[in-house]
Amino acid sequence: MADAVIRDFDPATDTAALEDLWTRVFGAPRGGQSLAWLFRPGPAGASPRSVAEQDGRIVAHAGAMAMRFQCRDAVVRGGYSVAAMTDPACRGQRLFFRVGEHLYRCMTEAGFA
Repeated sequence: MADAVIRDFDPATDTAALEDLWTRVFGAPRGGQSLAWLFRPGPAGASPRSVAEQDGRIVAHAGAMAMRFQCRDAVVRGGYSVAAMTDPACRGQRLFFRVGEHLYRCMTEAGFA
């Protein structure tokens, strides 16, 4: 098994693969809490997401719903971590840590508080 590549989520190419990973990890979405619902567009802008790809498959994901928060006298952009998952067959490779580290670095670079 090749080492995983950690990268930004690409909605144009990764959506179906990520929905498949969600089903393997959590089962079928219930009550409307699908990935599309969790990462729907909102007033705080795009929600950042990162994935791990291994042997051509998405095997881990971390995302943050972009939100606005009141911090003292300022409104700041932040994120609420959701939909963190690792393929059960790929656990024990520190993918959760690596994907989260990539996500938080991207959030900092994008100006998240």
